[in-house]
Amino acid sequence: MLAPLLKYFIEVARQGSIRQAAEALHIAPSAINRHILEFEESLGIELFERLPRGMRLTAAGEVLYEVARRMQRDYTVALSEVDLLQQARRGHVSIGTLQALSEHFFPPLISGLIKEYPGITYSFFVGNTRDIIARVKSGDSDIGICGAPEKGERIKQVASVRLPFGVLMPRDHPLAGYPVIRLSDCKGYPLIYTTRGELRTLLDRMNIDGAERVSPALETNSVAMIRELVAAGAGIGFVSSGIMGHLAQGELLFRPLILQGRVSTDLTLIIREERKLSVAASLLLERIEAAFPRFEETLQRVTAP
Repeated sequence: MLAPLLKYFIEVARQGSIRQAAEALHIAPSAINRHILEFEESLGIELFERLPRGMRLTAAGEVLYEVARRMQRDYTVALSEVDLLQQARRGHVSIGTLQALSEHFFPPLISGLIKEYPGITYSFFVGNTRDIIARVKSGDSDIGICGAPEKGERIKQVASVRLPFGVLMPRDHPLAGYPVIRLSDCKGYPLIYTTRGELRTLLDRMNIDGAERVSPALETNSVAMIRELVAAGAGIGFVSSGIMGHLAQGELLFRPLILQGRVSTDLTLIIREERKLSVAASLLLERIEAAFPRFEETLQRVTAP
């Protein structure tokens, strides 16, 4: 606890009276008076003016009072943080995430947290944006990372990063020399589509509205499978994420894709609007939010032409 001398001093200064301070602290007035006198003697200066109706701080007392109040606030904050750390030693967090982040974003992040807080456990649901939002709304997932929710959803968007649209191809593909790809450039090559998501919606819309139609040779809801199919030479894949590791290793090539004037989509960190997160979940949320800028920088670096 805060040193008794400072505690008595703060209370007398606040109350302006030894008697009232004694009542607030449930201590005999004579004991408080003795401690204040000893405090002044040890400092070699008077902290209070003794008035007929109470105590008033001297100029030196005012200075010490401000310092003591700051110390008291800092002490309270420190106790609160220690309590939170104790709570964070135990707990469980459920996360809903897109497959893209399950491979390169979360493993190092969670690995560090497990070493730091071994008492916290985690469960992951890997799915599409619609299912992740539904799980966050129902409370099945504490935290979600997915596409941007529709307006009107009772969802709080904590942070977001931009995911570039792109075409994934072998490094020796004929389109490898293009700095930017348009859908019309891809005609004549086997195309691999994702079955869901904003990128697929835009591709389908362009097939309806555009003059030239292109159709996928392969469809899958797995970004990992798109990646492996491209690596095996089955075609070129339309992706917005999930290929960082292979790009960083130089196995595949990513070229930006322009669809109806758009070059990217939002990846959003979400929680339920009115939900109060546990200490463990709040800790993970903070770590994810802090990691987002680095993640976006890495994406920009490995997907640059």
